[in-house]
Amino acid sequence: MLQKISIFDGGFGTELQKRGLKAGDVPEEFCITHSDIIEDIHRSYYEAGADFITTNTFGANKYKLKNSKYSLKELLLAAICCAKKGAPKARIMCDIGPLGQLLAPLGQLSFDEAYLAFKEIVDITKDLVDGYILETFTDLYELKAAILAVKENSDKLVFATMTFDETKRTLTGSTPTIVVHMLEGLGVDALGVNCSLGPWELMPIIKEMLSVSHTPIIVQANRGLPKMVNGNTFYDLKLSDFKDAYDMYVELGVSILGGCCGTDPEFIKSISIHKGKEVKSLDNPYYTFALSSTNLVKIDDVKVCGERLNPTGKKKLKEALVNEDYDYLINEAINEVNAKADILDLNVGVPKIDEPSVMKNAILKLEEVINIPFQIDSSNKEAIEAGCRYSSGIPLINSVNGEYEVMDRVFPIAKKYGCCVLGLTLDEKGVPKTAEERFEIAKRIVDYAYKKYGIRKERIIIDTLTLTASAEQALVKETLKALSLVRDKLGVKTALGVSNCSFGLPNRPLLNKTFLTLAMQSGLNMPIINPCDNEMMNAIYAYKVLYNIDKNAEFYISNISNEVPIEKSSSHDLNTLIKLGLKDEIGNKTLEMLN
Repeated sequence: MLQKISIFDGGFGTELQKRGLKAGDVPEEFCITHSDIIEDIHRSYYEAGADFITTNTFGANKYKLKNSKYSLKELLLAAICCAKKGAPKARIMCDIGPLGQLLAPLGQLSFDEAYLAFKEIVDITKDLVDGYILETFTDLYELKAAILAVKENSDKLVFATMTFDETKRTLTGSTPTIVVHMLEGLGVDALGVNCSLGPWELMPIIKEMLSVSHTPIIVQANRGLPKMVNGNTFYDLKLSDFKDAYDMYVELGVSILGGCCGTDPEFIKSISIHKGKEVKSLDNPYYTFALSSTNLVKIDDVKVCGERLNPTGKKKLKEALVNEDYDYLINEAINEVNAKADILDLNVGVPKIDEPSVMKNAILKLEEVINIPFQIDSSNKEAIEAGCRYSSGIPLINSVNGEYEVMDRVFPIAKKYGCCVLGLTLDEKGVPKTAEERFEIAKRIVDYAYKKYGIRKERIIIDTLTLTASAEQALVKETLKALSLVRDKLGVKTALGVSNCSFGLPNRPLLNKTFLTLAMQSGLNMPIINPCDNEMMNAIYAYKVLYNIDKNAEFYISNISNEVPIEKSSSHDLNTLIKLGLKDEIGNKTLEMLN
């Protein structure tokens, strides 16, 4: 955490326009054709008090500069040279902006193609700069590719900022809280907002970020909202109003102050009075969560993890995975979402398939339609990494156990992507018979995760293992006792595959529902169940009422009093099927309508 307030530079494009940049000109080419102008802008910001100087490379990538008469390397090196000449004692940050193309599924560019484009920039510049400022991103998924490209190919500082609109969302729907958690999980050195709006309009967004962040926050606001006069854009926010907003940012705990469009050296000089001041400590609590790019799930009271995307005992799902029939997976996932699952377990482990490849494809296909987080369920290290890498959010990882070899295989992946990990209370000796022994394994997992990898206990979920009452009847209560021990002594969230308890016995639904209720009372936070089982879901709704979680029983009343059958995806109309992209279902529905 930065202890002292630092100052970034301000607007660059608007300063270039003052010095002759015209519509259609390529700003990056000025580093070669008008290097004196670029150096002068850097110098003016450095003299205004900027600690960090941003290179004139915002659009310097293979896609935006494909028609330039200069190579990408020539432009990058020239820009760095200009920054160093203009501000010889400042920290030089290579500016990386969006590629100018939408990533799939919104566009045609793949995650891997975006990663390689960003990697190309890093490979050229990493030995010449102090760090990277990834700015003005509107798609959290593209920003993830950029961060990974920097962190996997250099050891330099990484600052990352996104743009938001008045609804406090990015263009692709991410909230400030989701952005903070995602960027923190990826290990950036500072995060925040640039461009977007004026400093006062950004205040609610910054306040939300500050309320959840444990990472330094950077603010680079525009000089108010742009106005158009005779086809020209201009900004008219007074310097004093800009400074007043930044004075408040300092009081709130912002660590790095800078400007964006419309700001100039005078604006940076006005806020540089805060340079070197102590940063107000944020002291935000940590909590257990998973997220998609648009949906945050806190695992606090009871959250349901759907089990229908696990092929164990499911012949049709196994066949779908072997045939890479992703429409089948999407249908199953839609059913679980309709049934109000909070998270979906995804396991693609069947014999004779390329599990990492199928996991990657499954995540990419499912996230086109599903907006809740996933739990990557595998014992294959490469498959786990694929699921975490290509997810647009932060999934859970299922799982590790008490064996150090297993933890050393999985925890580095969890640390890299910021994921929570399920820890199973077993080791090389098998599943312990007593609750106390299982607790000791849970403690071993929690302690090892933090001491060796810096993974906090809030990023661990403990599974005390459900045993079958038909074979291990005396041990079922040990699972429940272990849940309580983990909750009370470790303060860690818990999970269980609930339906295992009834295997081999008649009337399994009755046993499952009863065991689920006992487990929730003992401290179960994330039951892994079939959410399409109304009896199981109703037990959860009832529990939340009786434990004063569902205030005024509002959720219970709306979901129980007028209970209707869960809609199956196969009953969707043609218009909905087209929106969901279910190709096989579209064909079947079309034939049905024609007949």
